Amino acid sequence: MISLTSFSNKLLCFALALWGCTLAGCSGLRGNPLQMPQLVATKASPQPALAGQILWQAAVTGGAPPLSYEFRLLTEHRLIVVKRGPENQWAWLPRNPGDYQISVKVEDAHGTSTVSPWQPYLIKPGIERGSRIAVLPIENLSGAKAPLQQISIAYTDMLKETGLQLMGTEQLENFMYRHRMRYTGGIGAEISAALRDEDQVAAVMITSLESYEDSIPPKIALISRLVLCQDTPRIAWIDGVGLSGADHPGLLSLGRIDRIEELQKKALATLRASFENYLAGGRSRGKNTEEQPPRDYYRATDFSPDNSYRLAIVPFLNRYARKNAGFVVPLHLINSLANHENLDLIEPGLVREQLLKYRLIMQAGPSLAIADALAHKSTLNADLILSGYVFDYQDQSGTPKIDFSTRLFSGPERKIIWWSRSYAAGDDDVYFFDLGRYRSAHVLTEDMTRAIGQLLFPRKYDREPDPTELNPTGYNQH
Repeated sequence: MISLTSFSNKLLCFALALWGCTLAGCSGLRGNPLQMPQLVATKASPQPALAGQILWQAAVTGGAPPLSYEFRLLTEHRLIVVKRGPENQWAWLPRNPGDYQISVKVEDAHGTSTVSPWQPYLIKPGIERGSRIAVLPIENLSGAKAPLQQISIAYTDMLKETGLQLMGTEQLENFMYRHRMRYTGGIGAEISAALRDEDQVAAVMITSLESYEDSIPPKIALISRLVLCQDTPRIAWIDGVGLSGADHPGLLSLGRIDRIEELQKKALATLRASFENYLAGGRSRGKNTEEQPPRDYYRATDFSPDNSYRLAIVPFLNRYARKNAGFVVPLHLINSLANHENLDLIEPGLVREQLLKYRLIMQAGPSLAIADALAHKSTLNADLILSGYVFDYQDQSGTPKIDFSTRLFSGPERKIIWWSRSYAAGDDDVYFFDLGRYRSAHVLTEDMTRAIGQLLFPRKYDREPDPTELNPTGYNQH
């Protein structure tokens, strides 16, 4: 038995030890106090977009292990948590130009936390005015005859007004002849390096004609993107436009456009304005819409949309839709995901290059074999592979109708983590005066794919920052 005296002595020793711990700041129980972390970047501001990863590392002392790190990105007055976990570093590949601020919050095992001051960081456009670019001949995905050369010339003339140096038509034709380049819907690594090294081209403008109809009312839709000529070509800017002559008829149909030439000029001017905004350091203002969500979808519960991913989108299998619909829907998905900071979107030309290299043909639809090939480190090292089927794509005369499904593979885990089925018609929710009617399949597909992007990669940590979280000197100070 323990004597009362022995017990009293032990209790007295414990009390003295606890008192000493309190005087010392509880260093014995909690360790040294958690100090404010120092956040250091491997590259000084400013940097061009997509010029390489910028590694942010947090140095912190004190605190009770294990420590948890939460890296935060502040852009356009939206606070985004870009990474959470035990790692004290975050690799950032900025896609979009603009003013950013970065901070890190550190929390120890006892719930004590501290936040570093916001560090301003400027990201410039991937190219500057005066850079040399090549404008590839327009790819025809419309399934109809169209004056491609005329549209290409008109678009090229508009791009000259942006202050860029354009590779001459004859020089581009000679390059395509030397390299036996026939495909103009994307570029692979070899073509990208050759353009950069042989002709000092900084980027390539790739444009696809999605739909074209010269009847009354006319219709036209285009998707254009700028791809940087790097060792790994990357999409720096992408946007699309779909117009119908009956979009805004107005009173007595005075606003109706009956000439395809006038509609074409308006569409090209819209693309040029978006590209001008990019060169000026602006950002594409994507629609926050869920007007056309999938009719059915599945998402794995263990999939974390907040991590950084390298994403490859392969051509969809065309089941019953019109010609080239399997190439149109993936372009819309790329456009809808382009503003997600945590995604590294792989240029479709690179995907095509690898599929041809390994002679992978999707005769029976997307497969794990294709996912394995694109996910391997020796090929594209893709974390995620998005594929699907197109069942219907009506974009000519009459009401547009779209029907497609998507499947997302996790490359390392070899499993499906997302599935969806989307179908809609342009007159689904029209009740009177044609309000809510879609006259362009492009706009309908755009809303459907944006809804998928919001469900697949929800930005649940986006919010307006509290004023106390900002630097005392204010936002956008460099």
